[in-house]
Amino acid sequence: MKTSRLLCLIGVLLSCASAQSSSRVSVWEPDFPIAGVVSSGRQDLVVYNFRDLDYYCYVALGTPDQRLRVALDSNMSDTWVRKDPEAGHFFYNHSKSTTYQAVGTAVDFDGLGGYLSRDRVGFGDSIALAQHSFVEVTSTPFRNFWKDLHHDGFLGLGWAPSKTTSTAALIPSLIQRGLLNEPVVGLSLRKQGNGLLSLGGIDSQSFVGEMHYTETITSTGAWAIPLDGVLMNGKPLVDSKDSKPIAWISSSSYSIKGPMRAIRAIFNALDRTHLPNITIVLDGEHFTITHEAYMSSVFFGFQPNGDSSDSSWTLGQVFLREFYTVFDYGSSTQPPRVGFAHIA
Repeated sequence: MKTSRLLCLIGVLLSCASAQSSSRVSVWEPDFPIAGVVSSGRQDLVVYNFRDLDYYCYVALGTPDQRLRVALDSNMSDTWVRKDPEAGHFFYNHSKSTTYQAVGTAVDFDGLGGYLSRDRVGFGDSIALAQHSFVEVTSTPFRNFWKDLHHDGFLGLGWAPSKTTSTAALIPSLIQRGLLNEPVVGLSLRKQGNGLLSLGGIDSQSFVGEMHYTETITSTGAWAIPLDGVLMNGKPLVDSKDSKPIAWISSSSYSIKGPMRAIRAIFNALDRTHLPNITIVLDGEHFTITHEAYMSSVFFGFQPNGDSSDSSWTLGQVFLREFYTVFDYGSSTQPPRVGFAHIA
């Protein structure tokens, strides 16, 4: 699942992107937008939305700050950033940082290549790691990789150490150093609007009703949870004889992905007078989305898995825009878990 995720995301973005210059927002200094709560252990960051496809926030690398826009990826534990200048993009120049530490280990992931470095990583006015490992990108899967993207790198929200770089994940590093009030990250992705990333807390104004949590399947090392079922207009799409499938929570994937048989059933049920409701069942709780969430003039919000034998589901942006999401990183006695509540 991870092998093709990055290239699929880039393909979707490039298919809809047009050449535009990076927007600058006069909120924090002036290019480093924050929102809402700022405290010693809690930071809210604006999550910018480009065409309901590309969601990114700002981080600072080095000393003094070098500000970059990073796409949020809940299935990665690494941070990857541009190291070379290009029109419309920010980039990280380690020669300009007094806190840079060379590592130099070569890294490759789906054709995205680079080397490890260490430097200060900051979020907003109050939270920063004095030193953290990340990848400086030196090669890309294809030419003009960055041209139409509205970010300058990728920020992993994973809870386990990186399998790609064998380094500690960023958010757990913040937690272990006591830099967050709570071991949680709250995320709201918006349709046709900006969202919010809350480090070290939950934004109670971003959701309504009760938050429902499901523990992760820790053997995956990812934000993956057991899926009770998927319903179309109340009728099961997943056979009861099937073993309980995995649901991957993916902030970087546009679609809801699932087995070919189930996705075909949804597609075949579409007509101009009747568009079905789809319900995701997690730990006994029902999370329903309507056609307004999964249909657009450009995209159908469901996509079959690439492997016909893959019974897992991926809950991408089509789902996450409807539900405020809490990534709870757990503790020594509590495994990581994911919470959902209806977005306000």
